[in-house]
Amino acid sequence: MSVVTVEFYGTARHVTRQKETTIELKEGSTFRDVVRALAARYPALIGDVIQASGDELQMPNMFNVNGQRVVRDLNAQPQDGDRILLMFVTAGG
Repeated sequence: MSVVTVEFYGTARHVTRQKETTIELKEGSTFRDVVRALAARYPALIGDVIQASGDELQMPNMFNVNGQRVVRDLNAQPQDGDRILLMFVTAGG
């Protein structure tokens, strides 16, 4: 069992009205499982932040781990104690 903290930014924070939440994961869980847990806990995220399937992030939302790396593969595994930032990223000029 591992525990991760998901920090909400942008739309996710607005929808959940929370700064963060803690999720307990079974061994072998992936970032896709984190998305599923968030969809179950906060159904209002489905549509703007999480795709209707409930296991993919809606673009341009993304995960960043510990402020150091972007998660490009939702089938990768988070580590116990990770702080996962759920952010809405826009670019332009």
